[in-house]
Amino acid sequence: NRLFSGTEGANLRMGLETLLSRVEGSQAEVRRLQALTQRLQATLEHSIQGVGMVRFRAFPDTGGDQSFALALVDGRGNGFILTALHSREGVRVYGKPLAAWSSLYHLSEEEQEALRQARQMVEEGQPS
Repeated sequence: NRLFSGTEGANLRMGLETLLSRVEGSQAEVRRLQALTQRLQATLEHSIQGVGMVRFRAFPDTGGDQSFALALVDGRGNGFILTALHSREGVRVYGKPLAAWSSLYHLSEEEQEALRQARQMVEEGQPS
């Protein structure tokens, strides 16, 4: 009632045409936003979504947990594990590629734990 109160004939027609034009504009904007959302979701699938890190002592003659394994993965388990082994002589850094939650290279216990943490982060971040 409020929409049409005090309107007659041509004014009513013009009001309905304006309203219809706004609805059509809103529908076009919704379609544009849906397409943008789909593109963003596709992009996010390939971004880092899970991170896992384990610090440990690689050698008994070094103090503290100065070595680490760091897993960085996207939503499909693709990414890499970066491992740094600290010793008295220096630090060695190794990288192992990941595809679908596994690597062609042997993973140490610490690397497996870092990967488990990263996977848990991805799975907990997924909408139900």
